[in-house]
Amino acid sequence: METIAGGKTPGLCLVEALPAEVVALGISICDTRRDGSRIVGKPDNESQLRLATASTSCLPVTQARQQDSQLSVAFLLFSPTRPVQYDLIVKMAGEFSDSLAAQIKSSRTRAATERWFFTGFGCAMMAVAIAGFLPSLVHTGTRRAPLSPLAAAHGIVFFIWLGIFLVQARLVASGHIAVHKRVGIAAGVVAALMIPLGYVTCISMVRRGFDLSGDLRVEHDPAYEVIFPLGDLLMFSTLVTAAIAFRRRPEIHKRLMLFANIALMPAPLAHLIGHVPWLASLPAAIILIPISFFLAGAVVRELLMRRGVHPLTWALAAGIFISGPLEAGIIGPSAAWHGFVSWLAKM
Repeated sequence: METIAGGKTPGLCLVEALPAEVVALGISICDTRRDGSRIVGKPDNESQLRLATASTSCLPVTQARQQDSQLSVAFLLFSPTRPVQYDLIVKMAGEFSDSLAAQIKSSRTRAATERWFFTGFGCAMMAVAIAGFLPSLVHTGTRRAPLSPLAAAHGIVFFIWLGIFLVQARLVASGHIAVHKRVGIAAGVVAALMIPLGYVTCISMVRRGFDLSGDLRVEHDPAYEVIFPLGDLLMFSTLVTAAIAFRRRPEIHKRLMLFANIALMPAPLAHLIGHVPWLASLPAAIILIPISFFLAGAVVRELLMRRGVHPLTWALAAGIFISGPLEAGIIGPSAAWHGFVSWLAKM
């Protein structure tokens, strides 16, 4: 093969001109053209092979940008039927190198955003839970009754679940996937405890006729008020069950888990609003504002990461947002719901 200045082959010179990421990414990529045909010719040495591999496929086949120039570099290097055009090869390699470097930088930025998003969400949810439930435990003067063992168990398991979500987010962010899977087994056990504990706690409130903390004004119609925690519990259990079923599909699994935790947020938010007098004086629909922030955060994440929102994300966000008005305006006031709750309370 012909040589250029310095006695080096074109392949060697081009490899040296490319960043290390180009060669590293190209080692495991095939040299197939967009039309399915193979690149003809064999490289004379390992450096040319690494360059050809990198230049043909560091971008997905579905992304047509730069693909023609990448294939042309490889074809010009190896085709025995065309003359070697060194200037064109160098130009194409330079353009490709700049494009790939920009994509690597963008990919690293998206990865950092992904790592910290779920961690930030977990911290925000934990903060909301503490702000919602802690005041009535510290300032007991507004409580209607002491904390019962059932309510204490329910609260402890609730906080353990949020803690596991935060730990799981950090395990994935740090690449400890095997540990994440093992902790997931414990998370399944905690979820299995949360659901019956949450149900019994809700029904106990209906039988008692008031909320222990004094934050929730349920005395006027406990059967109506219980629609909200029971509805949230139903959404949580459904989403967690689906997330476990799709645990081998990470993109679906993490969306379901994220929205399952968002479905838990109305309870601590309702306690926080009820504990602050000026917030409690506002219409009950005020709770939709912080819930909307959580839902918007999930949507914005996908806009930043994918430049678009997955249909599942739209469906889950819309479902959780609509569930509140649906429960408050249609299901909760209905005679059928009141009869159903009365039946549950008598069991």
